[in-house]
Amino acid sequence: MEKIKALIVEDEILVARDLQMHLERMGFAVASMVPSGEQAIQEIENEVPDLVLMDIVLQEGMDGIETAEIIHSRFDIPVIFLTAHEDKAMFERAKKTEPFGYVTKPFQDEDLRKVIEIALFRHKAEQERKALIQKVEEVNKELRDFAYIVSHDLKEPLFSIDGYMSMLSEAYKEIFDESGNGYINRIKVNIEVMSNRIDEILEVVKVGMVAYNFKDYASEEIVKDVIASHGVRIESSGINVSIRPGLPIVMCDRNKQMAVFSNLVTNAIKFMGDDKQRLITIGCEKEDDNYRFFVEDTGIGIRKEYQEHIFKIFKRLHDIDAEGSGVGLSIVRKIIERYGGEVWIDSPINNERGTRFNFTIPITQK
Repeated sequence: MEKIKALIVEDEILVARDLQMHLERMGFAVASMVPSGEQAIQEIENEVPDLVLMDIVLQEGMDGIETAEIIHSRFDIPVIFLTAHEDKAMFERAKKTEPFGYVTKPFQDEDLRKVIEIALFRHKAEQERKALIQKVEEVNKELRDFAYIVSHDLKEPLFSIDGYMSMLSEAYKEIFDESGNGYINRIKVNIEVMSNRIDEILEVVKVGMVAYNFKDYASEEIVKDVIASHGVRIESSGINVSIRPGLPIVMCDRNKQMAVFSNLVTNAIKFMGDDKQRLITIGCEKEDDNYRFFVEDTGIGIRKEYQEHIFKIFKRLHDIDAEGSGVGLSIVRKIIERYGGEVWIDSPINNERGTRFNFTIPITQK
């Protein structure tokens, strides 16, 4: 097995040779020893080592921190700082270069070995993480491109079919009887349904792909805007809406947060049923490190056997005749999970009516 090669950057030759002795005794190879940051960069350009052990204080040219900044920006190599004393200001500078460890002089084999092993393990994990992120980004881009291509390629013939059906209906309106016109209308309705499904798939894709603009927003204002946007439907359905006081300011993406409340309110309206008490309640409670929001209704409820599937795309309550495809709740789940939260349903007890959708948002978002 090839030995790990280390570059030593130390301007005191006795300290450098002492470190070389420790490393070779532990089974590592020393690729080179240089006294300055400039020479360290040259050595790395000629032959990239597996590890750099570098004194923070170098007497000539760049110090260790400046050299580490260049290494961090140009090369993918773990850097371990060597230091003989503690200087708070210097350590604060050193931290910004994201070093993989510190070793205090004089060196002890066991301490040196632990720091090196941890640094190499962290570096390997970081490389794997970066590779995974890059792979995910590539897959996401391919998925996004595929979704838009499919949307265009599917919608184009749909528009043509719809156009031809309109022409057919107009050209032969005196020939078609009521049954024939009925078939044409059904075709046109299904064209619209399929077009909407394509749009919904694109919306789900966008929720997972589009960057989120996190800022502090007042939840109460967002909820009131959502209720206002549904005002006509709420009023015509005879529904009362209660907004509990104390809705917090949260860090979120405003448009996404609007979508969360809008989809949950839409769901509550859709499944309100014919009960005399028609009420939607929206509130929030603080629980540990999360805000737990809820949207509660007095509707028909959701039976337990459907609840584990309700947040999946195109899953519906199969014994209920209601418009929609289930995409809205799938979008809610994706947004809340992107926040780092959870979403779930409280089950009706003893056949009581009503459903409460709960979702959490971490109090501190990044």
